[in-house]
Amino acid sequence: MEEIIFTTKGTNLIADVLVVRQKLIESRRADLQAYLRAIDKGVKLVNSGDEEAIKIAAQKLGVTPEEAKEQIAGVKIFDLDSNKSIAFNLNHPNNAMKNFELTARAAYDFKIVPKPLELKSLYDDSIVKST
Repeated sequence: MEEIIFTTKGTNLIADVLVVRQKLIESRRADLQAYLRAIDKGVKLVNSGDEEAIKIAAQKLGVTPEEAKEQIAGVKIFDLDSNKSIAFNLNHPNNAMKNFELTARAAYDFKIVPKPLELKSLYDDSIVKST
């Protein structure tokens, strides 16, 4: 019998992000946009159940393709459109800003940073929104 001990249903608390320096955003914007488009294609293949994409994901996860399908079925992986309409949409209840706020507060509370972080300094959604 399975028992769920934690769920993120209806939340946006597990974020996987791309971290780069501001200088890279300024000097290699087109490369970053191309990278995000490539990730978007991969995400769409995995989300659609493409057998080859599932096989590659399974290898990276160290599981069988069947196990990967089962794991992926329980996860919502955002493509570019979802990132635009949900993650970086301040009007959406599950936007990523809540996650960033928690991260910033935790960094200060656990003394990882010496002073509270300014939320807007933690992200630049311009690449996502322009891709």
